Amino acid sequence: MSWFKNTKPQKAIISEMTPLELVTDLLVCLQLADNKVDYNEREAWNNTLTKLFPDHNPGHAEEALKKSFNEINDLEQRERDYRITKLIAALVTHFPAAKIKKEIVPDLIKLIEADGIVLSAELDMVKIIEQALDDSTKYYYD
Repeated sequence: MSWFKNTKPQKAIISEMTPLELVTDLLVCLQLADNKVDYNEREAWNNTLTKLFPDHNPGHAEEALKKSFNEINDLEQRERDYRITKLIAALVTHFPAAKIKKEIVPDLIKLIEADGIVLSAELDMVKIIEQALDDSTKYYYD
């Protein structure tokens, strides 16, 4: 019987996400900090993915973007902040923290500057990302 079928989309499990999905999720958290996404932010997302994953499948990337938007849009700010720390913890299993700081964090800054307005919520998220990277490096070398 389909009456009792759960039609709610399955929530993403961060530990099972691909690197492309992790980066997309992280960028979406920043994009939604001001509760809107404009064309320039979307282009910044696309440029980041193209730089990090030159052979990525655009269809898969679009699907990951939609899924991230649907899931993250419903989160409160503190839930987004927590998610960011989990995303960074997962990302450092794929990329060294130094590479994330050197290649991904500058793209995050470009993304938050893309719409011409930098909000304190966006800057706070970048600080959370940098702190999570520092923490991951500290624990890695201890």
